[in-house]
Amino acid sequence: MRNRRLHLLAAISAVAALGVLLPAATAHADDPPRYETYYSIFTRGEQKIPFLDTTPYVPQGLAHLPEQDAMVVSYYDDRGGNAQIAILDRATSTHVKTLVLDDTGHVGGLATSANYLWVSSTNGADKRLIRYAKSSLAEAPDGSQVARDADYAVPASSFVEISGDKLYVGLFDADQEGTVHQYTLDANENPQDDNQPFAIPSSVQGMAVTPEHIIWSRSFGRDNDSELVVDPLGGQAGRTVTAPNMSEDMAIVDGELHVVYESGAQKFSDADYKVRTIHHGSLSALIS
Repeated sequence: MRNRRLHLLAAISAVAALGVLLPAATAHADDPPRYETYYSIFTRGEQKIPFLDTTPYVPQGLAHLPEQDAMVVSYYDDRGGNAQIAILDRATSTHVKTLVLDDTGHVGGLATSANYLWVSSTNGADKRLIRYAKSSLAEAPDGSQVARDADYAVPASSFVEISGDKLYVGLFDADQEGTVHQYTLDANENPQDDNQPFAIPSSVQGMAVTPEHIIWSRSFGRDNDSELVVDPLGGQAGRTVTAPNMSEDMAIVDGELHVVYESGAQKFSDADYKVRTIHHGSLSALIS
């Protein structure tokens, strides 16, 4: 699996884009000292994301809709009801609308391709990759339910990432290495299995891709610090930045890495540190 992983990392460099350089952020005086490096890179979002503190919805996935310059956050319903997504203006974090998904699984991640929003969902032993047409999301009124365009049974559905024509689905494992499975999107944006699974670190909640790196969001436990791990191409040792607890999915937009956290959810009201916004920071500062 190691050789396959190196082969995959080399292929990634041909399709990913780094983006624009942006200035560093400033830490708050009451932030734990162990997050000093993190907050020298990342800035808090402009507004709290919806459905925290008082609802059963738990944020998990994060993606960018370039057509609207909006961020999409996915939530699973801790009561077992339908998952939902919130669409937020990227610049201001203003809530644009909420849409209910036709799925009751644990929606673990989001990604976008040319015409679709992709949702990775786990419901017991059933692992699914669900595809929604961007056009249906744009046309649907606030609060309405949207129907999937297609879905696919996959061997892993903890998170999903797309870079160029490559789609990756990953399996979270808190105790040992997880696994990512690689697909190629064909001309109709249907995933074709490349049969090139590769091992990843334990406790990965999301991944992001640049021309020369994979970035892993690693977390497990409401009071345990997260890690953002920069994994360079070629397999040499990378950088690890200690991040606030309960990091989840990530998305790269215009030279910034955006990160969503689940610690602000009502389910984790006793977490010792809470993040209620989408954090964003300079990708070049994180990698350097």
